[in-house]
Amino acid sequence: MDIQPESVARSAANPNSTRSEARSSVKYVHSITVASLRSLQTNIESSIPLDLLKRRRELVDIAPKVTTVPYFGSFIEMLGLEKKYQKFVDSHTNLFNGVAKFAPSIVNGKVVVSDEVPTDGRRPNYVAAAGPVNTQQEKRLVNCFKELLLAMNDITMNLDGCKGHYKYIDCQTTALAKSDHKPDLAFVHREEFSRDIGAVHMILEAKTGHYPDLLKWQDYGQILDYSLAMWQTQVTRKFVPILFLHGASLSLFIFFRDMHLRTELGEVFHNDCSEFDTGFEMMNKALTSLHFLLALSSSEFGHVCDFTAMPPFLCFAPCIATADTDIGMLNRHGKQAKTEVASGPEESVLATISARVPLTGRVAYIVKGKFNGKDAVLKLSWTATTRLPENAIYEILERNGIKGIPKLFKNGLLVEDFYGYRLEFIIMEDCGPTFSNALKQLNTGSKHLVPKVVGSVIRQVTSCLVNAFAAGIAHRDVSDGNAAVMINFRTGAVNARVIDWGYAKDMNCDSDESKETGRRWRYDSEKVGAAEKPHDPFTGTQKFMSASTLFGSNYRFAITDIESMFYVVLNALRSVYKHPDRGDDPEAFRFHNRYETTGHIRVSCMAREKLWLRDFGINRERVPPGLLNTLLTMRQMFFFDNGRYIGYEVSEEPEYKCTIDEKLASVFMDPEIVKLLVEDNPVASLAQPTPMRTSSHVKKHVKPLHAKRCKRTASAGASGRDTSKGLRSARKKTRGAASSQHKSGPA
Repeated sequence: MDIQPESVARSAANPNSTRSEARSSVKYVHSITVASLRSLQTNIESSIPLDLLKRRRELVDIAPKVTTVPYFGSFIEMLGLEKKYQKFVDSHTNLFNGVAKFAPSIVNGKVVVSDEVPTDGRRPNYVAAAGPVNTQQEKRLVNCFKELLLAMNDITMNLDGCKGHYKYIDCQTTALAKSDHKPDLAFVHREEFSRDIGAVHMILEAKTGHYPDLLKWQDYGQILDYSLAMWQTQVTRKFVPILFLHGASLSLFIFFRDMHLRTELGEVFHNDCSEFDTGFEMMNKALTSLHFLLALSSSEFGHVCDFTAMPPFLCFAPCIATADTDIGMLNRHGKQAKTEVASGPEESVLATISARVPLTGRVAYIVKGKFNGKDAVLKLSWTATTRLPENAIYEILERNGIKGIPKLFKNGLLVEDFYGYRLEFIIMEDCGPTFSNALKQLNTGSKHLVPKVVGSVIRQVTSCLVNAFAAGIAHRDVSDGNAAVMINFRTGAVNARVIDWGYAKDMNCDSDESKETGRRWRYDSEKVGAAEKPHDPFTGTQKFMSASTLFGSNYRFAITDIESMFYVVLNALRSVYKHPDRGDDPEAFRFHNRYETTGHIRVSCMAREKLWLRDFGINRERVPPGLLNTLLTMRQMFFFDNGRYIGYEVSEEPEYKCTIDEKLASVFMDPEIVKLLVEDNPVASLAQPTPMRTSSHVKKHVKPLHAKRCKRTASAGASGRDTSKGLRSARKKTRGAASSQHKSGPA
């Protein structure tokens, strides 16, 4: 249930009031400190439209990551390009003095162009570029900047080692292809024929105002949107550069995975508002720095490889380690080694699978294609160096003979450490569509096979998860996208795979085997294990999290991942047995800003004996009896203890440990897996890096705060009565919690 702040609801009812309040509350983002953004959280949330609230929240989350680098040379040094930059500057002294001589002036936010028309072809004709005086000021500024770029190109086009690699596109009136974005200028690769967002190397955004320290938060949000679009469409990105022309000054924003930088190139136009005249020398230096960026190749500035060499195959030069090869260390600046991940038409990758890419934190790209004639998937992952590499997880799983995981063809590290993040790659077998998509395909012509397929998938996935847990690996992100299924549509035979172990935890991180794995994959297993200690417990996908995880439990059991699989099954069955009224947007699967809200809604839905399947979007009457019995058994397994409903107890005591009923578990799991689950089930603790082992028969006795409610629920469940009071109670909790700050997202 989405709750609107009262003041926002009033504004929505009065549009004129909304616009006037928004105009009266213009706020700025400070590029050095976080104070101005944090103040937004408390004093203007109620005065801005709802579509801007989301952007403001993103800015508040990102603010601590913004750092100002005072000198452009210091930034270049961070990229390991200081020697090349110094050589470039020394070789091209005073190269652009002629370009700067006739540059416009910025006076009171207006572009003022000299009437003197240059006769030297190397000097820009700003008068013609700016257009009539009544032209919009921002457009005049961009037009003059374009003329400046053309003049710079005329000067450098015949100079060795100085020619720019990029052309610009004016997008002020027409959005970039395959996007809705209209940046003022987009720099694209000369070798690329497409002019869409996926071919953009760098973007320029222009404003006539001058923002040396402060930036309107709406403008900064727009810059973030450009950065996110480039992260989403360019799988080889190492960082995203955005140029910001504000008045006479040119700034550069750089977006790493977990750090955002701002540095100043200097003034590229005359600024009559300055206390002193920067002069041609300083303007020439700023233009030289700009052209240096435009003369860098994509592999040197922004990408992990030569971006223009991508079609028709991906060729990654800086591969530094594979599972069976040690080819030397890579320094933090990412210098190249001599091993290729993929080259030639026999190892081509053809199509990128679309997925949500966050602006910060871990990100993974999935590309489908062929590898040595076999259907394959290439996965590229940027992961914090404080987290476990997914390649290491697969090595541990393969060493322990765990079945139900994808077969790997090739894997390794591309970047070991780029300011706190590593880039790893995996080329694996194509394991088929997601579980829900597989059932959709089955529903079109072989619907009678659905119960058999669902039962087989549950058994195979639970066997993989429990065996992995016994080997010391907790998956922690079981979701529909991470359960891949291949189905024989004639016989109903199933081959299920559990994929994406990027959020997994090694519970034996202090063992000798884990330390050896860490040395092979360039991480300290003990430090990575200890780094889990301060993380919040919300690792995974909210829609499929177990109830205890939603309520903040610091412990993960094998049964926790199996409960997530239960929700994966319910979500997939909506495509086959969809409820006519609730199937599209079921309450139990609805997204909420707070994890606890989702948890309260879910346990209340589960308490509704006759209606819980409807709350998950499933028409109970259409489900075959055998499959219905499996679903009822799974619900009984996760939410009842000795016949008593425990959903509300879990909400008050997330680490409540329920007895595992072997008889119930054997209905949908293999008997030997049930035995392993009960007798040899370790605990994945986020609070303690060293794993502890407990008996699942030992129940943690907690006096429930909702004892009377639980008693009513259990008796109502036995008699078949509906317990809708629980859902109303959860809605009250939602209203009470809507105003408080929600916990952070997945770790």
